[in-house]
Amino acid sequence: KRVSRHAVLPGSGARDRTVHIVPSRMLMSVPVLGAFVALQLAIEPAQPGVVVSLTIQLRLAMMLQRGEQILITLPGFRRASSAARADVIDLTVTQDMGMTRYQNATWDQDTQAMTFTNLQDKISGVHLTMHIGAEQALITPPNGITTTAASPLISCNAVDGPIDDTPFQI
Repeated sequence: KRVSRHAVLPGSGARDRTVHIVPSRMLMSVPVLGAFVALQLAIEPAQPGVVVSLTIQLRLAMMLQRGEQILITLPGFRRASSAARADVIDLTVTQDMGMTRYQNATWDQDTQAMTFTNLQDKISGVHLTMHIGAEQALITPPNGITTTAASPLISCNAVDGPIDDTPFQI
């Protein structure tokens, strides 16, 4: 089917004007909106029942606005009693071009989930690395991590593309 490359702009009858439309390019595919791309979780050391550091890497496929949250569920993880504050986790967030921010996330021992609240707008396509050091006293499950329904998950409440629970690549 041939696509029209002009449009008729309304006027008063005989004075209608035709304007030519030049397409800039063909639409080959539509990018996923509301997804984490290149999603990875690294756990060091990769052993059950020990204090670990976590590194989360992802690329946003939507805008993440100030105040929107990323929820990371870590079934079986707990905080050691030596944690300075049981409900707060300090982390570093690095994005493209090395810009690093130090922030905290909240930790809920009952749900075994960490909530990261975004402090500034982040555009779609930006790569983020979140690092939680061993000094935050997160302990892996005593029986290790499985790749079943109880595996670590990430979700987000972004207006531009909320994300349901998504498993990590570990």
